[in-house]
Amino acid sequence: MNGNKTWISFASRADLAVVYAYHDREAGSKGLSAFVVDLHSKGVSTTDLDKLGTRSSPTSEICFEDVQLPKDALLASSVTA
Repeated sequence: MNGNKTWISFASRADLAVVYAYHDREAGSKGLSAFVVDLHSKGVSTTDLDKLGTRSSPTSEICFEDVQLPKDALLASSVTA
């Protein structure tokens, strides 16, 4: 898995995240799946964002760089047989 997602509340404090990602962009919405991702996995990093105004909760960016997910990380898929 590769990519970034910004403006995620409490991401830097979480252990797990449900991540929606395209595995086949050409399939349109049929190529979208949900994965449970351990945020302590190799290739996953979080960075807190500096916000103007409200600072009552941390807001972060999650970066995925060549993250290898096990098969049981697949939560749901829009692919139909």
